[in-house]
Amino acid sequence: MSPRLVKTRRAIPINARRKSNVEVQFGRNADTNFKQNSAAHKGTMCFGEYIDLIERAGTTNDFYMTPNYDSLNREALSALWDDIMQIPAYLSARDVRRGFLWFHPAGMLTPFHHDLTNNFMAQVIGRKRLRSMPACEIAHVYNSNHCFTPVDGRNIDLTKFRDMDMAQIYDCVLVSGEIFFLPVGC
Repeated sequence: MSPRLVKTRRAIPINARRKSNVEVQFGRNADTNFKQNSAAHKGTMCFGEYIDLIERAGTTNDFYMTPNYDSLNREALSALWDDIMQIPAYLSARDVRRGFLWFHPAGMLTPFHHDLTNNFMAQVIGRKRLRSMPACEIAHVYNSNHCFTPVDGRNIDLTKFRDMDMAQIYDCVLVSGEIFFLPVGC
């Protein structure tokens, strides 16, 4: 059984919607390397307009609130931290509110990559499909451009990326209230 991470489903306060600006990436669908070229897609908008955009958009990968954000997005999302239960067995009290919150429409894609830190991925609302590999598979994934690979995890071309046939890939779907641990390198 997964721990329940969401205490309430409190709405984002109206004043945060009106006052805060957030950093958002736009035009991701037109760039096959949108993750590596993320700086070229960044812009800012009112948080309330971003929420409205998500509610109207349906399923899309064309826009996304930038996850490697600074205080701009952290401030806009700060009201949500009170609804996220902490994991004291794994995180120290000084780490409270040091994480990242992703807030995006259904259909947002993240290309295969490996992270340089240990991560807990908690699904607060909705569901998220993950494809994950153990860090030991790095020899098979054709990493290039820092921690990214050109391999499309949705449709792996084994004629072009033959070693991917040897990689252990695990699929999972996180639903609201579930958490997934990703050790460094995954």
